[in-house]
Amino acid sequence: MELLVAAAVSILLMVIVTEAFKRGLDMFRQLKAAGDMNERLRTTARSLRDDLASFHFEDGTISDRQYLSAIDFRRSANLNLPPLDGFFRIIQQIEPLNPPDPTNNPGGEPCIFEGTDTDGVLYTRATRQALHFTVFRRETSPTVKAPADPAFLFRVLEPQGGVAHPDANFPRGYIDPPAFREPGIFASRWAEVAYFLIPNGRSANGTPLFNLHRRVKLLLPRGGGFAGIPSGPVPVAGAPYQENPEISARTQISPPLGRFYNRVSDVTQPRFRMGMRPAADDANDPNCAGLFASPTSNYPRLQDDLGLLDPRSGDDILMPDVISFEIKPTWDADAPAIQPRRIYSIPGLGVGPGSPYPNSDYPFDYLPLSPQNLALRNLGLRVFDTWCAQAGTPYGNPRPSAGPGDPGGSGPAWSDESPTPSPLQTGARIPLRIRVKALLIRMRIWDAKTEQTRQMTVILDV
Repeated sequence: MELLVAAAVSILLMVIVTEAFKRGLDMFRQLKAAGDMNERLRTTARSLRDDLASFHFEDGTISDRQYLSAIDFRRSANLNLPPLDGFFRIIQQIEPLNPPDPTNNPGGEPCIFEGTDTDGVLYTRATRQALHFTVFRRETSPTVKAPADPAFLFRVLEPQGGVAHPDANFPRGYIDPPAFREPGIFASRWAEVAYFLIPNGRSANGTPLFNLHRRVKLLLPRGGGFAGIPSGPVPVAGAPYQENPEISARTQISPPLGRFYNRVSDVTQPRFRMGMRPAADDANDPNCAGLFASPTSNYPRLQDDLGLLDPRSGDDILMPDVISFEIKPTWDADAPAIQPRRIYSIPGLGVGPGSPYPNSDYPFDYLPLSPQNLALRNLGLRVFDTWCAQAGTPYGNPRPSAGPGDPGGSGPAWSDESPTPSPLQTGARIPLRIRVKALLIRMRIWDAKTEQTRQMTVILDV
């Protein structure tokens, strides 16, 4: 009897110790997963900070490099013209799960409302939002004053293993500063960068998961005189030398026809950027019209350009298993209709068809629908874009004046705000006349092993 009692007590103690050990392992696994997710979020936040803290625009000289907050499209501002070099684009597309509310959010909101917490604060999830902008890589670290270093340049390998291309127009050898020139390397301080989500085929207990991509394409300098690069169009090389998919290029469907590498001045026109549809030069489609990129499908991944079997095909994946990537800018505007909202009126939540919920992120908000670009508005696309300063073909055109023709009249179609514009010109109007001051970016990720989520919110001056 004593032996049986001792055995029972021993087994009970072993069960307790085993359970404690198991719970300790589970806790360690959960803490490790939380730490790993936090590190992934911090790495992504560092990348966003680095890109968004860089210069995005240039008006022809080094002294004219600017940040986004310097671009002011309000009618009350004097500086209301698009930049000559560089661009910044924020895209927010309707989430299909939201019902439309004709009075407050025609077509739906660019997020999925998941409910509220005990304090009435909304939970939201966004999967169809994207950032797309140009970045000027600084020659020194923002925190360390040191000589220019090649680590602060965008660098890619030339095609064909670095073999020099016989065509003098091929943009090989350009590097700034030139002291760091290396065989087989194309380097530039300018690049267009896009952050966007692509479904990865997995789910978090039924919630679809995405990969957050950071796609970079290098840009040629504005004019000629750099390592023999001419000032005119730079054609993409033909066989047997393939196009370099890591250098920004465009398909031009108006003269000169063909495939050309992009300069930092070319991509002010949306039709020339990666992920955008080409458009022709004509009176009703001047440079900016008909360009509706979908943040969930149009932006090219490295896998799309290089092929799935290429060892670099996944290098643009910044963070896997993302549940939400949400962008909320804060801005100044002249028109009350496009000011950030303090209250969301959302059908299907709470009591009644349009229960009011406070915007806990105010003054940050989703972009409003454009009151002047009806082509974007009718598609439910919320877009801020610094647009295009050129009034005709991409080369050699003067910058339009802010005087006569602005608004309407003889100015370019992007500034046409007359009461009865041509229906074909509405897509060329600048989407929003606002001044963006800062961005709130909220990211949520998932760990499949522990079934945990982590969320990070960063606020960045631009």
